[in-house]
Amino acid sequence: MTDQSTPAAASRPAPIADRQPTLRVHHGDEVVDAYEWLRAKDDPRVSAHLEAENAYTEARTAHLAPLRERIFDEIKGRTQETDLSVPTRRGDWWYYGRTVEGQQYGIQCRAPLASPDDWTPPELSPEVTVPGEQVLLDANVEADGHEFFSLGSFEVSDDGTLMLYGVDVAGDERYTLRVRDLRTGEDLPDTIEGTFAGATFSPTAGSSCTPPWTRPGVPTRCGCTSSGPRWPTTPRCSTSRTRSSGSAPGSPAARSTS
Repeated sequence: MTDQSTPAAASRPAPIADRQPTLRVHHGDEVVDAYEWLRAKDDPRVSAHLEAENAYTEARTAHLAPLRERIFDEIKGRTQETDLSVPTRRGDWWYYGRTVEGQQYGIQCRAPLASPDDWTPPELSPEVTVPGEQVLLDANVEADGHEFFSLGSFEVSDDGTLMLYGVDVAGDERYTLRVRDLRTGEDLPDTIEGTFAGATFSPTAGSSCTPPWTRPGVPTRCGCTSSGPRWPTTPRCSTSRTRSSGSAPGSPAARSTS
């Protein structure tokens, strides 16, 4: 394929990161990483290198801008932006999600059953509000003020009183877990930092919860409760095993499709 980038961009050399060997020893195995220094996100040298890479990429791909716009417009034209998911019955509620044209993120909702024998899902329409609908989590509100936002965990306890959710606002796929009391709309005071996606409530332990593995080197911590005013600050499980892989789909605060 012919390179249609500008002559200046074509002659500009690609930025090459400095090699600064760093020795790590784990279980007797020695690993030399020449690019360990790039982990220091607050280091001005790292920022400068990333900015140089971005500028180089932008210059070399500037001729593709019209194609990117056409692809984006075609995807947008084929997407029903205001939409609703299929309702799922759980406990005394129907749970479903909404998307709204012009908003970047989904909205998690629920509506009460008409009766204990109600097995007919509510008829969902973008123009009609479901009777008794409660908005549990509006990701657009949670994302406000952040350049990046990703919801990695979302779960409601079996009794319908607590909501567990994990949020990443840095883009590193490390989620901060919080629990919200749906009776008051307030978050409980404690959080669990640095977890992967996929935290859930335990179905056999009332309102206790088990977060996913944390990042390497950070002990796993689990346990929250609805029987007291706080989410325990001490681990309910004593394991310190960690897992070094696992992530959740995330997306930056990308352009609006409006």
